[in-house]
Amino acid sequence: MSQEGLLGLWGLCSATVIYCTVHVKTSAVDSVQEKREFLGDKYLEEGPEGNDATKSNVAPIRVAFRHETLCQELELLTKARPSSPP
Repeated sequence: MSQEGLLGLWGLCSATVIYCTVHVKTSAVDSVQEKREFLGDKYLEEGPEGNDATKSNVAPIRVAFRHETLCQELELLTKARPSSPP
């Protein structure tokens, strides 16, 4: 199966794959120098502030959307977790 076929099967667009690749690169590369080279100087900042679109090839609007979605999902998980053990 081609890459396009797999992307369609999983419902992923190429921009989503690029976004995921950036985050894999963040965890796979060991040195801070390499991370800065691949992702930009502000790679540790959350959301669009940490995105260097010239290096990551991910549009700031997509990073903002993903970051907002992540925050909402984390809030839902926090609310769903019992505050004290039974």
